[in-house]
Amino acid sequence: MARHALLLVVLAGVLGSWQPGLAAELRFVCRNPMSGATWEIEVDERRSLADSYPARITDDRITWHDTGHGGFYELDRRTGALTVRYASSTGGYALHDVCEAMH
Repeated sequence: MARHALLLVVLAGVLGSWQPGLAAELRFVCRNPMSGATWEIEVDERRSLADSYPARITDDRITWHDTGHGGFYELDRRTGALTVRYASSTGGYALHDVCEAMH
């Protein structure tokens, strides 16, 4: 009987954390319109991660801070516009790229 109770507790935890409608992982291919360079961004909606960094994920935007390189990223999910902001002693700068969801 204790085994059944433990199994029910485990299943409730797993099912309670499952959120219908959220894909486990999303991939975007991004392009710098000036240089043509491309790269991929991986987003894990269930764990709220973007490229392995904690992210704020909404229906409209995905934002995160790349602590390794220092950039603040904001991806507009509707248009694919990716803005990367870097702080510096001279006021910082922003880069504007374009991303597209991979299917």
